Amino acid sequence: WTRLADPTVTTPRAATQEEVRRHNLGRLLRLLHIRGGTSRSELTALTRLNRSTVRALTGELVEAGLVRESAPVGRGAAGRPSIRVEPESERVFVLALDVGVERVVAARIGLGGAASRCAATATRPRCCTG
Repeated sequence: WTRLADPTVTTPRAATQEEVRRHNLGRLLRLLHIRGGTSRSELTALTRLNRSTVRALTGELVEAGLVRESAPVGRGAAGRPSIRVEPESERVFVLALDVGVERVVAARIGLGGAASRCAATATRPRCCTG
């Protein structure tokens, strides 16, 4: 927002090209996290961005190590098959912990929502042992 002469009045400012690029990177990454592996042509249709923009943005995500691109398998409709974009679930992950009174559960959740490892252990409160 840009302030005018009157400090109580503001007008919206246009987003910078960098802000739009970051927003679109986030949109692509969010789609890949929710949907899993998707072709570039599907990403183009879902985001309504043009093909060259999707190609450039997925290239940035590949360089950052967040996704990988793979050659398409087989041919579907007419034309050249589209490159497939997959989340890097083994390299990009979070550790989730559920700490309860009687047990602790730990899971490794990769980008794309895949749980690659999960472990649980029973706990016994020390204050109650005799």
